[in-house]
Amino acid sequence: GCREDQSPVLAMIAHHTQVKTGFPFSPLSLKDKNQGELIPPVLRSTVTHLREKGLRTEGLFRRSASVQTVREIQRLYNQGKPVNFDDYGDIHIPAAILKTFLRELPQPLLTSEAYEQILGITSTSCSRGVESSLRVTHCRQILQSLPEHNYAVLSYLMGFLHEVSRESIFNKMNSSNLACVFGLTLTWPSQGASSFSALVPLNLFTELLIEYYGKVFSPQEARGVPGTGSTEAGEQGGPFARGCTGDGHAAGPIPPAVPPRPVTEARRPL
Repeated sequence: GCREDQSPVLAMIAHHTQVKTGFPFSPLSLKDKNQGELIPPVLRSTVTHLREKGLRTEGLFRRSASVQTVREIQRLYNQGKPVNFDDYGDIHIPAAILKTFLRELPQPLLTSEAYEQILGITSTSCSRGVESSLRVTHCRQILQSLPEHNYAVLSYLMGFLHEVSRESIFNKMNSSNLACVFGLTLTWPSQGASSFSALVPLNLFTELLIEYYGKVFSPQEARGVPGTGSTEAGEQGGPFARGCTGDGHAAGPIPPAVPPRPVTEARRPL
């Protein structure tokens, strides 16, 4: 069955001190394993199910599923067998599988190199208006260094989480709450686990990616990845004065649009 997660911050850090098993493929090797598919089947199937049936579920991603059930589904995926989440009758199971998949990748979706850059996000001016858009610009600059495939998968995931946040009046999972759940699953240092001091910048960075998805991931780069989600700007409110316990969308200004970043040779448009 499902239970409320206890001590979310401690639990998230604890997850990174455990041996990673169950999804023994990096995003790149998953691409090779799946005939060049950009989006790993685990990610696509969980997102598809949650988008169709779970967007308005209160506390989505806040509950955990039975470890035995999660491991059983992991085995099915790793054996290339189909998984039908309707058979389990619990919307929190695909949510738990999605979190587990990200957490147990041998290398983080946001690379360890990006981790160090993300820690500097809180040094950018925190005032509203034009200054706040500097953080969005900073996010875009950090994502430039990602491998093409990591970027495509991250865009797909953040597009979906943006959709979840737009239903926060029902599910109580705004961009701030989602960032607290996913921040430590997206990146970690090359050695050891994330420290407590890393929580604020990691969560802020993740919140920016979700809240301002349409500004951080410019439309031409999302093109070609089916189901990446809305490319609209974030909802009213911003991640500059909220903690990890906010409900709904707080009123606040939307940062000015940031010009699309130039396409580099290292990563062509998808």
